[in-house]
Formats: sequence, C-alpha cells, structure tokens
Amino acid sequence: MDSEDAPIYGPSKFHPKNAINPEDMDKELAKVPLFMREAPTESEAAENVTLQALQSLIFDGDPDEVAENFKTQGNDCFKAKKFADAALFYTKGIDVESINEKLKLALLLNRAAANLELKNFRKVLNDCSQSLKIDNRNVKGLYRAAKALYGIEKYEEAIDCCQKVLELDGKNQSGITLLHQTIKAKAELDAKNEEKEKMAKEKIKLLTEIDSAIIKRNLKLEPNPSTTTSSKSYFIGNHKRVPAIWENKTGNHVRFAGYEDSKSKANFDFINARLEWPVFFLYPEFKESDFIKHFHEDSTIADHINVVLEVPPPFDNQEHPAYTPDSVECYFSYLPEGAIPNTNSDLLVKINPLLTLGAILKNPKYTIYDGIPNIIILPKTGKFKNDYLNEYRQKRLASSSK
Repeated sequence: MDSEDAPIYGPSKFHPKNAINPEDMDKELAKVPLFMREAPTESEAAENVTLQALQSLIFDGDPDEVAENFKTQGNDCFKAKKFADAALFYTKGIDVESINEKLKLALLLNRAAANLELKNFRKVLNDCSQSLKIDNRNVKGLYRAAKALYGIEKYEEAIDCCQKVLELDGKNQSGITLLHQTIKAKAELDAKNEEKEKMAKEKIKLLTEIDSAIIKRNLKLEPNPSTTTSSKSYFIGNHKRVPAIWENKTGNHVRFAGYEDSKSKANFDFINARLEWPVFFLYPEFKESDFIKHFHEDSTIADHINVVLEVPPPFDNQEHPAYTPDSVECYFSYLPEGAIPNTNSDLLVKINPLLTLGAILKNPKYTIYDGIPNIIILPKTGKFKNDYLNEYRQKRLASSSK
C-alpha cells in the first residue's frame, strides 16, 4: 500500500468556525469584493456587509468627488472594453446632483464614446447634444455626433458636423478622415437612391400602362367573388398606388410581351405592345388544372392545347385517353346579368379553339376574375360531358323562365 493511501490516525485537523471550506474556495472568494468577477445582485449586495461598507464609500465626499469616482470607474471599464459597464458608471456620475459643468461635460462625452462602441447611435446623439449646450465649441461632441450620424446614414448632417469640427480645429485628422469617408458614403447612397427612384418610376409607368391597355381593349375584370380582395394602397418607392383588380395576391399578373427582355424600357412601345395573360385550363371532371403563365393574347386556345395535351395528362386514361388536342371542347362560364355571385347561377359559352385569347376576352360575356382568365376543357364525348352540360342546360332553362 502506498503511503498516500494509508489511513491517517489521530485527532482531526482543527478548522476555525469562519474558515473557508477548501472545496468551495472559488464560490467563497466570489463573495469577497476584492475577488468578485461579476457585479453582485441586489439580494447578494444586501447580505454582504463588507460590500455595503465599500459601496457607502463611493458616495462619501462632495458631489464632484462622487461623480469623479464614477468617471474613474467608467474609464477603467472603457479601457477593459467593457463598454456597457462604462456607460453605466458614466450615467451614475451624470446623475449626481450639483456637479460642475466641466465634469458633467466630460461624463457626457465619455458616455457618448462608450455608446459609440455599442452602436447606440441615438444615445450618442442625445449626449452630444447635451454636451454642446454646455460648450458649443467642444470638438469631441461634434466629432462623436458626426460618427453617430454616419452610423445611421444621416450623411448630410454628419458632413455638417465634420465641417464644424474642422472650423474649430482645421488639423483634426480624425475629422478630415471622417469627412472624406462620409462624402464618399453619401455619394454612393445618393447613386443607389437615384437608381431605386428610376426603377420605381419605371414600375409605376409599367403598371399604369397595363391599366390603360386593359381599358383600351374594353375588357371586363372583377375581383373573385369567393375571396376578399383588398384595395389598400401601397407604395413603390415614394409613389403611392391603389392596386388594380388584375393585381392578384398570387403575383401572377398580366404583362406586356417583350417588356422584360427590352434593353431600353424607357423607350418601350406600350401603344403597340401586346399583352400576355396567366391562364388556367380547368378540367372539372378530375378537378385538375393546367397553368399557362404567359399566354400571348394573339395565340389561339388550340396553340396551347396542342402543347399541354400532346401527351395524355396523368389523370386521363393512358390507354384510351379522352383528353387529346382533337378530342376536347373548350368553354367559359359567365354570370348572367342580374345573377348573384356564388349562387350557382353561372352559364356556359362554347369556344372555338381557333380563336385567339384576345378575341375571347373581348367577348361581352367574358369576365376575368382576379386577373387570371379560365378556360374549361371537356371531352367531346362521354357521360361526364353530357351530365356536366345538362346541368348547365337546366340552369339556362331556369334562368330564361324567370
């Protein structure tokens, strides 16, 4: 057996009543002000008599001495890069009543410096403003205000502060550097804002031209009766716009053909430009649909049916498909005059697939809901087609008998 493992005989070692337990050394030392690594909580401070005695010493002396003590502690924290703690000590110094103006000025400027490091730019500006009321020629206050203004991209005001710094101290290198930096940043921001404004104007013009093109074509648009649409205005840059009916929430909107690829949008020929619409092909037999994102108004329905149904759709019978370009018919539904939406009062109109989309949309009975035209696709034969059309025939008869 090693000597270290041998049992120790004899009386236990005496420990004074107030001795620190070696096993809790770190915990016990943390209660001693000299060894504290973190600020104590209010409850801990209330239980620590030694700490209370030390804290009372902080407020001993005249107001200037007390504030100066807080300033010193703040400076120590600042040097240790504990900027939040530094700002707290400077605040305690500022809050001491009846201190001299020079000391208050120093505390305000120091707190501004701490908050600059913390990027609390609004607080910096507040302290600099107060410091300039005490001494409107204090360079530090102007410089730190300029730094804060730069931080919140108030470049014109920052330039003004830099220029005032240089009026008071023409060789202030920090002021010169910040002035050049701010002038450059302002130029970049101005260029960016100018580009944003240009794009905003182009967007507003585009939307307005689409509005005009729809009116020119005498098309009928309505919000979807089954959904609640919002006419709440919105902004594009600084330009206010009330959304048109065709501006649906899906983001799939009518557009001018060729506009997106135009190299010179400012010179785009809106007068002679053609429209492209988002269009749904609906298959009520299977409650399915096909979506054509950009359906040119001069294209025929057959043009797209030939593409969409070139191969039998997944929902169709693959061996004996009923939905092929040559075996389907096209329709659109409309609401007769005086009929109430959402009351199953709509009727059908058969469409010649060789008609262009533009011609169909100009039909007086056609209404574009939510800016997306719908075309109903049915097989030419079959029970579903017969039942579907019979339902609409009954509605037509009921409508005509009224």
